[in-house]
Amino acid sequence: MHIPDGYLSPQTYAPLLGASLTAWAVGLRKIKRELSAKQVPYLSMAAAFSFLIMMFNVPIPGGTTGHAVGGAMIAILLGPWTAVIAVSVVLIIQALVFGDGGVTAIGANCFNMAVAMPFVSWWVFRAVSGGAREGFRLHAASFLAGYIGLLAAAVLTGIEFGIQPIIAQAPDGSPLYSPYPLSIALPAVVLGHMGAFCIVEGLVTMLLVRYFMKSGEWAVDSNAASGFRRKLWIGLAVLAALTPLGIILPGIFGAGGAWGEWSREALKDMLGYLPRGLEGLGGIWKAPIREYGAGGGSPYITYIASGILGIALVALIAYIIRKTVFRAHGEESTTQAYQPEVPVVETAAQAAPITKSRVPQFLLEKHVARADVASGGRLGRSFIDRGMGHLASVIKTAFVQWETATGRGLFQGLDARVKILFLLFFLVVVSVKKDMTSLLAVAGFVSLLAAASRLGLASYYRRVLFLGFFFGFMIALPSALNIIRPGLVVFPIISLSGPHELWIYHIPKDIGVTMEGVRGVGMLTLRVVDSVSLSLLVLYTTPFPEIIRALKVFKVPDAFIVIVNLSYKYIFIFARTVEDMHLAKKSRTVGAVDDSDARKWIAGRIALIFRRTQIRCEELYKAMLSRGFSGDVRLRGFGKAAGRDYAAGFSLLGVGILFLFM
Repeated sequence: MHIPDGYLSPQTYAPLLGASLTAWAVGLRKIKRELSAKQVPYLSMAAAFSFLIMMFNVPIPGGTTGHAVGGAMIAILLGPWTAVIAVSVVLIIQALVFGDGGVTAIGANCFNMAVAMPFVSWWVFRAVSGGAREGFRLHAASFLAGYIGLLAAAVLTGIEFGIQPIIAQAPDGSPLYSPYPLSIALPAVVLGHMGAFCIVEGLVTMLLVRYFMKSGEWAVDSNAASGFRRKLWIGLAVLAALTPLGIILPGIFGAGGAWGEWSREALKDMLGYLPRGLEGLGGIWKAPIREYGAGGGSPYITYIASGILGIALVALIAYIIRKTVFRAHGEESTTQAYQPEVPVVETAAQAAPITKSRVPQFLLEKHVARADVASGGRLGRSFIDRGMGHLASVIKTAFVQWETATGRGLFQGLDARVKILFLLFFLVVVSVKKDMTSLLAVAGFVSLLAAASRLGLASYYRRVLFLGFFFGFMIALPSALNIIRPGLVVFPIISLSGPHELWIYHIPKDIGVTMEGVRGVGMLTLRVVDSVSLSLLVLYTTPFPEIIRALKVFKVPDAFIVIVNLSYKYIFIFARTVEDMHLAKKSRTVGAVDDSDARKWIAGRIALIFRRTQIRCEELYKAMLSRGFSGDVRLRGFGKAAGRDYAAGFSLLGVGILFLFM
């Protein structure tokens, strides 16, 4: 039921896109008012479930395939507007990333499955259940809600296919888009759904509503609800592992693809020609992972990895929506929260406290240094003042890093061990990839994680690009010349009288930048940028003590841990010492200080700090020995990893595997 590109005319998909955009705008406002704080976390789970359930293609022996949507279940439990947003997120990701549904048909697919279906299901459930909270009537209402809701979406899809020959014709009367009239399209789409796919949707809706009905703690803002959510994430992981059934079962029963979802080549083989409008729009978008990777060398593995990637993407976008709509750290709804259609214990939404900034105020203020009168009557800062300004920025960076690491964001809530493994695995991925497209995809994925972790993207990428420029671009820049890397010259620089030999280098007559050299510079720069952005993402979202504990868990040598830990600590201790010495000197100095005298003073302080460092190291080592230090570092261990850590770990692993196979 995912309409591809080229099957709908602009007269059809443009109004449906407008209707879907209106529904999204209203839906975002509605869920802010209607979802309580305890119901908000289920938005990500609902979207992830909808994505996975669509991967299970149900075969009709010798016929076509179809799938459930999950929109009815979401509408019953969280309300129809939440279902609109959750299912729309899924359909957009399926179209853009996996090529399941067309880009031009996003509005139509969302209107059918994400707007019409949830509301029809919701209305049917309310009408049939009659307020019943248990028993046959509740189960019948759940089943009929799923069945009729999906059937309504199928009817709309069949009508949209069938009216194309009427509203979009070439001058000779031939159809420009979908070639099948209503008499063929409507029965072809609807009958398959009535006989099989709607039954699956009804059963899934009935069973899940029954399960949630018995597990009333799912909607309670308590420890029980947290444990219940952990079970749901584990269940989604199991469901992702079973997704290959969606390609195994159709093969066993000899079922073909879904009706109306043929490629241009398949349709041309069926008709003997290709409608001109469909031919023009059919290849408008090339999805990076078509058919969920099922056509690759290891279809089952890539299908599972696609499921994990889908969970990660829909959960990430749902998380961003949550944080955008509920800005004030989980602010309470201003109106009555949506009451689920299952019996649950209701509690008031708890507003999360807004934590105060832990950065000292004196570091946030921009102090104007004393303006010394330099030669020529110009006002300027002394050499020492400029150095102290850089020193203060180092201390400020440490405070800001600690604040971001303990803030409220996607990565901050994960176990440090998961983040260290993520960093190591993705560094391997970046190092083995040999195409710029994959490296750009990794960079985009990291930027999404940084945004979801509430990092200041401007300051974050200022550091990333600075390091990438100097340690990537500048180092690799000479290799762009044909002196080092021969190839097709695309930018000539200088022409000599003839070729020359210089040591091991052959200098050609025409020196310039080669295409191969540009690719090499781009590859190295992107590798450095990706590596730095990954490292800073983990560093900015993990308190330093947690990083040390994680390194200990992974059996990093104790000597390395001690050196890193003490170096990190004493850098700031000695920085504060230098600042105190400068303040003491400045408070006893009258008038401007000559730069030459300032340098002499700095040189003396460097020698003093070096001597103090030696003395402090000896004292520290003796103090450690006197307290029984034998070279064995003992740190407080980690607790048991939470369900969200396992879910995040497997999701990130799946994304990394997909990047490897891109």
